[in-house]
Order: sequence, then C-alpha cells, then structure tokens
Amino acid sequence: MSTWFVTSPRDKAAVKLRLFAIPFAGRGASLFHTWRAILPDWIELAAIQLPGREARMGEAALTRIPEIVTALKNEIVASNTGPYAFFGYSMGALIGFETARALLSEGYRKPVALILGAHQPPHYRMTPVRFHAMSDAEFIAEMQQLYDGIPQEVLRNKDLMKLLLPTLRRDIEALEFFQYAPNGPLDLPFYVYGGKKDPHASPTRLWHWRDLTNAPTQFRWFEGSHFFVQEDPQAVVKAVVEDLSLHVTL
Repeated sequence: MSTWFVTSPRDKAAVKLRLFAIPFAGRGASLFHTWRAILPDWIELAAIQLPGREARMGEAALTRIPEIVTALKNEIVASNTGPYAFFGYSMGALIGFETARALLSEGYRKPVALILGAHQPPHYRMTPVRFHAMSDAEFIAEMQQLYDGIPQEVLRNKDLMKLLLPTLRRDIEALEFFQYAPNGPLDLPFYVYGGKKDPHASPTRLWHWRDLTNAPTQFRWFEGSHFFVQEDPQAVVKAVVEDLSLHVTL
C-alpha cells in the first residue's frame, strides 16, 4: 500500500467505494482518524498523507500545488482503484479539485463525486496575502485573524509550534503561489460544504463552485467556523455518507 494513503481496515467484499480524504493546510491524515469508526463498511477511507508530515515527516515536502497534484494523481492511478470519490477540506478541496481535473484530462477513471469543504473556488479567489514575506510572528497573527487557524493549546506549546509551523507555512505559501488555469467545467457532481460562521469561505463565495461543473452542485451549511470539520465531525461524516450513497448501489 502506498505511503500516501492511510486506510481503514474493511471487508473488501463489502466495500463499494474508496474515499480519498485530503486534509487542510498544516495537517495530515490523522485529521480523519475518528472517521474510521463512523463510516459504514461500504466506504473504504483512504486519508491522504502528504510527504513531510506525521508518519512521513522525514521525507522532503512538496511545496507547490501542481507538484502535489501530479504526485497524488500518479499514486491514485497506480493503486488501480475501483469506484472512488474525493473529500477535500480547505487546501485539500483545491488539491482534490485539481487532481480530479488532472485525472479527467488524461482519460483516467473519474471519481463518482467531488466533496469540497471550506474553500472558495479557484477562479473566485481573493488576492492572496503575501504570507511568504512575513516573519513567523506576523504569519501566526495573520493566520489567527483570517482563520482562527492555530488552536490555543498549540500556540502555548513552543516545542509543538516549532515542529508544526514550517509545515503550515509551506502549505499556505503553496496556496499563495497557486495560479488557476481554466479549461472548462468538469462532468462531475459537486457537493460543497461550508461553515455558517466562516468569513473566508462564505456562502456568497462558495456558490461559484457551480461555474466549474456541468453536473449538479449541492450545498450543505454546517454550524461553526472555518474548521467545522473538527468542531462536529459526526455531522460532516453523516453528510458525506448521505451524499455518496447516491452514487453506489447498496
């Protein structure tokens, strides 16, 4: 099994679909650890573990979105997976969307659905903040203002901050330098998830995901902020199961 995928044990005979789950900036596959006990047997979770974090901390990190997308696409193709879907959250939503685009453009099997959480569509992005030019202190302050993005318990732990900050900075800078290249809408159903109190990925912005697909787009709004996936994982998983169940025969 690829080091890119942290999978949940499943009876292969029961599995109908593999779910590639991509975390937000600075996080690894452990974001989806609690999902394993919640998801039904017909969904095999494959949480994406990017190089340079958690169990892959010793590997060189990828520092640009196109690099990540190409590598992830190749891993998915090599896995020879059956029916599958993407769940991408914040930065993970952009990676999931771009990976789906790459797979479709090269004629590979397409996902049955794309679930996009807490990220504005790439053609509707605000002018990125110049994170790469900031000191660590300025970067942390900006992240807190924009996203409330670093938990207080982490901020108070200097050793943990020293460990996590480089990864977070690399990811945010990858987003900052990303340039979207439009090439027409996808023939994929989109499910867009947003937090009701998320100022970064507001409903007004998220509606524009509809521009990027020829298939239906469904929207769900969750209580909470930009990190509603952590605030109420049960509600998010319940929505994921309901939406994906529309694309398999149970």
